[in-house]
Amino acid sequence: MRWNESKAIQGCAIFFLVFAVILLVFIIPSTVKDVRTFGTSPRLLPDAVAILIGVLAVWLFFEGRGQRNAKNQKQYGFDFIEVRLVVITLAVVATNLLLIEILGYMITTGLSLGALMWLFGYRKTKMLIATSVVFPVTINYFFQYLLRLYLP
Repeated sequence: MRWNESKAIQGCAIFFLVFAVILLVFIIPSTVKDVRTFGTSPRLLPDAVAILIGVLAVWLFFEGRGQRNAKNQKQYGFDFIEVRLVVITLAVVATNLLLIEILGYMITTGLSLGALMWLFGYRKTKMLIATSVVFPVTINYFFQYLLRLYLP
C-alpha cells in the first residue's frame, strides 16, 4: 500500500485528532480528578495539552489537504522488514516492562538497550556493551541520588 505525501499527512492528522479526543473524553477524566478548591483544576494542563494536540491535528489535516494537488510528492508505503522491526521493538519493550519488577531496572534496561542496538544494526561490541552498562547506571544514579527516587 502506497500513499502520497498529502494523504500521509492527512492520515497522521486524523490519528492525532482521534488521540486528542480519546485523551479528553476517556483518559484524562479517569486518571485526574477534577478538584476546584483554589480556582484552577489539576486537569487544566492535561486538558490544555489535549486541546492543543487536537487543534494542531486539524491544522495539519488542512495543511495536507492543501498539498493534495502538488506535483512531485513523496511516496510512502509499508515495508515488511520495517513492520517486523517495529513488532520486535514493541516485544522487547513489553518484555522489559514485565521483567523490571523481577530483575530490576539496571539489568532489564541494559539488556533491552543492547538488544535494540544490535537489532537496529549497531555492531561495535565494545561500544554496545559500554552503552548498555553506562546508560542504566547513569540514569539510576540520577534518580537515586539527585532526585531521591528509587527505581525497582
